[in-house]
Amino acid sequence: MGLADDVLSLAERIHSDLDVAFEYYVNSRRAWRLVHQMVSGGEHFSILNRATETVADEKTVLALSRRYVAVNLASSSLEKFVALLEDYLISLHRLWLEMYPGKLSGSQMRFDEIAGLPDKPAIIRRFIDKELQNFAYKQPEKWFLDFNDFAKLNCPTNWGDRQDLRDQSYT
Repeated sequence: MGLADDVLSLAERIHSDLDVAFEYYVNSRRAWRLVHQMVSGGEHFSILNRATETVADEKTVLALSRRYVAVNLASSSLEKFVALLEDYLISLHRLWLEMYPGKLSGSQMRFDEIAGLPDKPAIIRRFIDKELQNFAYKQPEKWFLDFNDFAKLNCPTNWGDRQDLRDQSYT
């Protein structure tokens, strides 16, 4: 596959994972709404936590559900969305480096880190892995700036770079 096909395949995978994450969020909210309806309709139940040996009745679960949805579910969903964005950007960077390994020409590595590698492709993969490890520990804002410089996309780095964008009304 060529770079364009690989990027499309990556985008399709991430899009599919985003769909699954969003479905989890929506279905979880609906499930908690059903719990509310059941309790409002007079249903009684209890849940045993085997690890702590605590029992929560329907009123306790109902009270906890508000925090579960507003805080826990929302934050875990956001964390998943951010993780998928990171996955996409790092994977995109990997694809780009695999296609254009010459972009790593200024990179350095200790001899003992590559001495045992079997061949040139393995050495290139090691350089790519090191670059991506360094990339992953940067601030996300820096990811976009670095990728823009690296891939020579000529994207504006802030709104002040583009007069035509500043002149548009967004009302």
